[in-house]
Amino acid sequence: MESKDYDRAVAATGLDRTTLLTYAHVARHVLPSMRNEVLSWEHHKSVASLKPLDQQHWLSIAGQKHKEGSPISTRR
Repeated sequence: MESKDYDRAVAATGLDRTTLLTYAHVARHVLPSMRNEVLSWEHHKSVASLKPLDQQHWLSIAGQKHKEGSPISTRR
């Protein structure tokens, strides 16, 4: 997206530019086929900088832990 597109998005959503840039980064780097609907957006943000195979590995582990009733926190 160009700068003017982000300006319009800020005006339309009320979100700040940094938040929108982060959303776009995660959306571009975590493919829809890799996403897990039971996990939070923060989980996906945490793996966005990893290679796809590593993303799959960690999202799978987090999803399994969630199903077992012991979810993995994204807090450090």
